[in-house]
Amino acid sequence: MLDVFNHVTTTDYMGHWAKIRDTEFKDGKDAEDRCSLASIALIACYTDAIALLIRRKLVDPELIFDLIDFDLVWKRLGPWVQYQRERYNEYFFENLEPAAEKNIEYARARKASREPGV
Repeated sequence: MLDVFNHVTTTDYMGHWAKIRDTEFKDGKDAEDRCSLASIALIACYTDAIALLIRRKLVDPELIFDLIDFDLVWKRLGPWVQYQRERYNEYFFENLEPAAEKNIEYARARKASREPGV
């Protein structure tokens, strides 16, 4: 768990993620052109690998969701992933979208448990 935290807080990772997070793009090709394939691949590969651990039930999803916002990752990388799926195969980075959906459910449940009177 600490390795995940240490990785997502490195200057290198944070720099690549900031570039993706803060750049507006119209589609997957534009994302690759504006953010660089290296930045996108680094974030996509790492988060997909962590999402695979979640899918295989090798880590507690709640611990990961407190560190990585897969919903935001999917919102930013989803167009690029779809672009890659069209180019290569439909299973490209197949773990990201389900992790994002589970992250949304987790965030809703967590918010509901913090609301007064619940």
